[in-house]
Amino acid sequence: LCDVTEGMRIMKEEIFGPIMCIVRVPRNSDAEAVRIANSCDFGLSSCCFSASKSRASRIISRLEAGMGSVNDLEGTSYMSQSLPFGGVKHSGYDRFAGIE
Repeated sequence: LCDVTEGMRIMKEEIFGPIMCIVRVPRNSDAEAVRIANSCDFGLSSCCFSASKSRASRIISRLEAGMGSVNDLEGTSYMSQSLPFGGVKHSGYDRFAGIE
């Protein structure tokens, strides 16, 4: 979905489906992008897309989510069964998998 805003229901709920919300961040501000993403009560996973991998990695490290991916829509975090899995806030049931 393009041009999703903070006030939309889809930005406030946990979505289990093939949906990617695209949010235009004012002034292309990393701090504002992090604030918008972290304002949700759920935090199972997050994805950040950028032409700069280092910029996306810095943003991901500041997001309140159990899993994070850079320039990938959950393929590495969700589909790799050897990586830790779990969410934060109102998402998930603790963490499992990965190094025990």
